Amino acid sequence: MSALCSLAYVSSAIRRLSDAELEGLLCGARRFNAGACVSGALLYHDGCFLQYLEGPPVAVAAAYDRVRASPLHHGIFELLHADVAQRHFQGWHMGFSEPSASLMLALSQADWVGTQRHGRAASNGGVQLLLDFWQRSRGGG
Repeated sequence: MSALCSLAYVSSAIRRLSDAELEGLLCGARRFNAGACVSGALLYHDGCFLQYLEGPPVAVAAAYDRVRASPLHHGIFELLHADVAQRHFQGWHMGFSEPSASLMLALSQADWVGTQRHGRAASNGGVQLLLDFWQRSRGGG
């Protein structure tokens, strides 16, 4: 078993969330993830979530259990669950961005499963699209 795994999912908010609700969600996630050694990113647009988590398998599972228990969203659909060789979001206990509707659609329809090679997530398909967006949105590209 790998020392690190990744998990990505999409879901729908029960309603459009206020800035205060999003801030509360992020603060709780960042606090939990920092203690569990989980990193990743959360994208939110017009009531739709896409989240990518990475870290030790037990910690990612615990973070995902919290996600599934949240009353703020429903319709969780897992896009990816695979071992990874290295973190892509090192230093981001939970990065956050509000991308365009077109990017959210592209990410939700990307080939996340095809990103797995020999039981590991490779940097292409959905993962690469997310990383490309993240780099551009942070001024790196």
